[in-house]
Amino acid sequence: MIAFLLSLSFLLLYGLCAVYVERKTAAFIQDRIGPYEVGKWGMLQPLADILKLIQKEHIKPQHADKYLYHAAPFLAFIAVLLALALFPIFALKSIPIPMALVWIMAFLSLEIVAILLAGWASHSKFSLYGTTRAVAQLIAYEIPIACCLIAVVLVSGTLDLHTIALQQGPSVAQHPHEWTWIQLFKQWSGCFAWNICQAPVLIPAGVIFFISAIAQAKRIPFDLPEAESEIVGGYHTEYAGIQWAWFMIAEYAVLWILSMGFVWLFLGAGYSPFPNIGPFKLALWTNGHGIQSLWFTFWIMTKTIGIVWLQMWIRWSIPRFRMDQLLTLSWKYLTPASLIVVYLTSIWTLKVHALL
Repeated sequence: MIAFLLSLSFLLLYGLCAVYVERKTAAFIQDRIGPYEVGKWGMLQPLADILKLIQKEHIKPQHADKYLYHAAPFLAFIAVLLALALFPIFALKSIPIPMALVWIMAFLSLEIVAILLAGWASHSKFSLYGTTRAVAQLIAYEIPIACCLIAVVLVSGTLDLHTIALQQGPSVAQHPHEWTWIQLFKQWSGCFAWNICQAPVLIPAGVIFFISAIAQAKRIPFDLPEAESEIVGGYHTEYAGIQWAWFMIAEYAVLWILSMGFVWLFLGAGYSPFPNIGPFKLALWTNGHGIQSLWFTFWIMTKTIGIVWLQMWIRWSIPRFRMDQLLTLSWKYLTPASLIVVYLTSIWTLKVHALL
């Protein structure tokens, strides 16, 4: 319950900040000013938007399914909230959850159900078009993400996020039969203890995961479910006010969850990127003890914010794909590539175990 409440508070605060940062990022890239009138540098603009959305009238389409129409936004929000609460950083006591990765993927998959309900219950052709696009897109890109997760699990030997994080920390145990360069990397710690350095086969897995995460979050260049130029607004065309806001918060939450997952699985979780260099024990000086330390919180938040901002930068720099291009990228390229990565990772794991 505590993790749930902390996740809820964080999610609402993050949603307000993300909207402001994205507007300023878009303005910077497009040589505009962005929000600047409401508050200092326009920082109160998200609060003004929330007040506006709360006051807006709820208009339900005449032939819409009443119960499913109103349930869809809350289902999307609750699904991502439960997924976020499973990260150990939001629990006061770090308790290992053996199937954490499976539960997170299961809750994120519920967003597909919410989108399906929203498009079908709205009784609108534009909403239905957006729903069919969204379902096709999310299912297509869940497969490469799942394969990348399998690769990480093969290397880590666990589905528990707590254990995966600890394996990339400065106190990683060394084994006398490990390859020399792995022993050296573990001794240096920092970024050298991250999964992508200890197991280079995870580098292509990280690239595939990053690309698929952008598509899973429905961000440009993969925002086909909400393409304003073609289908008005996609599956949430018939929603307004605070109900539309729940969908937007859920979308930003998926962006955060997948970015944090990318950092957690591939980039050392909440551990410092600075290595130990001779007498300068930077990894020891800039790391705390355990997942609940302030250092861990600082680094996981800093790296996740950096990945989120990078995806915002991509959104305002690359044009939108066509639907056929989007599905071709997944089914013809990313999915086969992710399966190859799983195969190579299994071979890598077998060789490492043979050395041990």
